[in-house]
Amino acid sequence: MKPLAMKTRKHFLTVLCLVALYLNVAFAEKTAPKKEKKDATLEMSYQRNNDLSRSLICKLYLSGMFENTPLVSATLDFYNGANKIGSLKTNKKGLAILVISPDYKATCEADGTYNFSVSYAGNDSLNALETKASAKDVVLEMKLDPKDTTREITASVFQAEGDKQNMLKGIDVKFYVPRMFSLLPVGEGTTDSTGTVKINFPMNIVGDSTGNLTIIARIVKHDVYATVEKSQVVAWGIPRSAKLIPKHRELWTEIAPVWMIVTLTILLLGVWLHYMFVIFRLTKLKKLKPSV
Repeated sequence: MKPLAMKTRKHFLTVLCLVALYLNVAFAEKTAPKKEKKDATLEMSYQRNNDLSRSLICKLYLSGMFENTPLVSATLDFYNGANKIGSLKTNKKGLAILVISPDYKATCEADGTYNFSVSYAGNDSLNALETKASAKDVVLEMKLDPKDTTREITASVFQAEGDKQNMLKGIDVKFYVPRMFSLLPVGEGTTDSTGTVKINFPMNIVGDSTGNLTIIARIVKHDVYATVEKSQVVAWGIPRSAKLIPKHRELWTEIAPVWMIVTLTILLLGVWLHYMFVIFRLTKLKKLKPSV
C-alpha cells in the first residue's frame, strides 16, 4: 500500500504544480502592461494642376530625433466629403499621390469649398490617423508672347462665376523654370486690383537645343486656394550647345589634377626610399664582424 500511496502523492503534487504554473502564467499575462502604439505623422497637401486635374499629395512617416522614417506600403484611403474616391499604397519615400481627373464631379460646400481627407487604418504598432485639406477653385492664367523682346510674363488670378470673372487681389504668384534636379525661381509678385501680376523673364537661361523651356506660374499653399499651377513652353532660352567640352582635371573627374599626382608620387617615393634604406642598413649589419 505504501508504494501506491507514494505514487498517488507524486501525481497529486505534479498536478498541483501544473495548476499553479498555469495560474501564474495567466495572472502574468493579465497584469502585464500592454504595448503602447506609436503615433505616426500623416500630411496631405492639395494642388490644382495645369490640366485642371487635382492632386492629393500625402506623406506618412515616423518622426525621429535626427531624421524621419517613411512608412512603406501603407494603405491610405482618400475621400471627397463622405465619398471614397480611391486607395493607394505609400512608396519607398512614404508618399502617395492621388490624381483626380478633371472629369470627376467633386462635391463642395455651399460657399464652393472642396473638402478632401485621407485616413490610415493603423496596425498592431501604429495608431490610426486621419488628416484633411480644403480649398476653393481658382483660375490661374499665364500669357506669354514669344515675339516679345522684353519677355514679359503676365499672370491673372480669378474665380469664375458663370460668364463673369471675379479678379482676385493680393495673391502671391511665383514663377519657375524646371532644371535637372529642382525648380529655378525666376521671379515673383502679387496680383493688383485687376488680378494680374507682371514680371520680366531673365535673358540668360539655357533652354534645349532650339531654346525652348518650360515656365511655371504657381500659387503656393494659399490659405484658401491651396496650390495652383499653370505651365507653358516658350522659346525664350539660350539654345544649348551640343559641342563636346574639353577634358579638364578636377577632383571629381576621371583624370586627377596634376598637383595631386605629383604629391602622391613624392609621398610614395619617400616611403619606398625609407624601405630601401632600412634593407640596406640590415645588410650592412650582417657583413660586420664582431670585434675581439
